[in-house]
Amino acid sequence: MPPGGLVDDLAWADLNKTGFFRLPVEVEVQAKIQGAYDVASVFFDQSIGEKIGSRRSENTGYRPYGIERSKSLDHFDEIESFSVTRKVALTRFENDPATNLHEQLLELLNLLEPAAEGIVADIAARIAGASREKFKSELRKWSYIQLNHRFDVHDGAEFTSAVHDDACVLTLMSNTGPGLEIKSPDGRFRPIEIARTEVIAFPGEILSLLSGRMLPATHHRVRALPGQGKRMALLLFADLDPRRCIPWIINDSNRDINMCELVLKSPTTHGLEAWRLED
Repeated sequence: MPPGGLVDDLAWADLNKTGFFRLPVEVEVQAKIQGAYDVASVFFDQSIGEKIGSRRSENTGYRPYGIERSKSLDHFDEIESFSVTRKVALTRFENDPATNLHEQLLELLNLLEPAAEGIVADIAARIAGASREKFKSELRKWSYIQLNHRFDVHDGAEFTSAVHDDACVLTLMSNTGPGLEIKSPDGRFRPIEIARTEVIAFPGEILSLLSGRMLPATHHRVRALPGQGKRMALLLFADLDPRRCIPWIINDSNRDINMCELVLKSPTTHGLEAWRLED
C-alpha cells in the first residue's frame, strides 16, 4: 500500500456517508493478517497461567479479560488481547507463542502503518491543504497494533464491545467474523462485514479534533452473536507524536483543548495505562 493517494474521491464520499471506507490490501498483507490470526489462535489457546506471564507495561503484550472497557465504567469488553508498539523497547518473552505473536504483529505494524500515514496525510490535505510531507514517519512510533480474541461471552452480554469511538487518530481494522456495527451519520447502527482482501479505515477522536470536527469520530460496537464461538479482530490504532497534534483547523471545538495531554491520557478512557512522553 503506497503512503499517499489512498483517500480518493470515492473513499472520501464513503467516509462522509458511512463513517468508514474500505481499503483493499495486497496478497502479501492478506497472508500476514491470516498468519497473525493463526499464530494468535495458538497463543490464546494456552491457559491463563501461561498467557499472564506475557503482560508488559504501557499497554503492550498480553491483556486478560477484565481490564479494557469501551468507555463504559460498568462493562468490560468481552475480550482478551495482545498489543505491540514501537514506542516500547523490543520485549523478550519466555513463552514461545507470545514471541511468535509479537513478531507477527510487529511485521504487520510495519506493513500497515505507512497506509495509515498516507490516509491521515490525504485527509489533512483535503481538509486544510496540508503538505503530505509533514506527516512523513510521524505516525511510526506512536501507533500500535492490537489483536482481540473473544471466545466465551459472559451470560447475558449483548455486546462484545459496547458503543464507543477510538481514542486515536485513525483505526484500520480486520476481523474473522460478523458482529461489527458502525453508526452512520444518520444515527443508525449498521452491521459491517470485512472481506479478507481488505481492511476498513475510520477516524478516531484525535482526528476529529485535528479537523475541527469536520470529520466526526466513528462510533461503533461489536455485537455478541449467539453460537459464534471464537472471533478475532486486528486493529491498528494510528497516532501522531502528541507534540505534533496541532489542529489543522482551529475553532470552538478544539481551541481550548491541550491535545498533547489528551493523546497521552487517551488510553485511560478504555481503562488502560496513560502513555509516557520521553524527553
